[in-house]
Amino acid sequence: MGNNYKRIEYVKPTEDEIISDPVERFLVKLNDFKQSMGLWYSLFAHRIFPFLLYIIPVNVVLGRVNGYVQSRFLPDIYLNGTPLLVMWIIVMAVFLAVAIFAPKAATVIEFAIGFGYLFFAFKHHLFRNALGYSVLIGMIVFLLIKLVFLVFEIIRLKKFAGDKKNRIERDESGRVVRTVEEDVYFTKVTNSEAELHTVEDDVVFSDSTDEELTAPVTDDNVYYIRNDKNENDTLMSDDDFFFG
Repeated sequence: MGNNYKRIEYVKPTEDEIISDPVERFLVKLNDFKQSMGLWYSLFAHRIFPFLLYIIPVNVVLGRVNGYVQSRFLPDIYLNGTPLLVMWIIVMAVFLAVAIFAPKAATVIEFAIGFGYLFFAFKHHLFRNALGYSVLIGMIVFLLIKLVFLVFEIIRLKKFAGDKKNRIERDESGRVVRTVEEDVYFTKVTNSEAELHTVEDDVVFSDSTDEELTAPVTDDNVYYIRNDKNENDTLMSDDDFFFG
């Protein structure tokens, strides 16, 4: 007579089963993709590439602004010579420092200079050679990608806005690490009567200096009690051990 065995296999849940919300699942996968790129994304895409791409646009924007200021307010001073070079060096140094230490603030600068360059480029038709077209196309693609990621960041902030209120902790990708639902309270009893609630199979340590001590009703428990009063209270229990 043979024995029948039922084989039970553990099936690991998929990412789609763990994260049911499609928007949250998309944000997690997007963050996973950015992290998988490593330094290519965090260093090159966020810092080195924007710095190289903005070398010419910064010069163009500063040159046009200097030309406007010179024609309106300083007609006797030529601002697009040495002053422009000094201004360009300072702006690029500040831009690099902000890109390294404050990437979010650098995004604002990138949008301001980028759209300013596109405005002057189309207004004055600055793309007349291969370099001009390369910078123009690169700037358009770069700003579009920045806009898309900015929209995703706004969606993420809106989606996870209630995490702090709901006590939800997430990792770098957005996966829920821990959800805290219960509260832990630490209390100090200072009333004239200290009452220990009914418990079962617990060990209770009580230090009571009050006038009356109400003994807990328990079954087979161990208590460590110190009573500083002249009179010892009678503790009622069944097969319990008291050290006082």
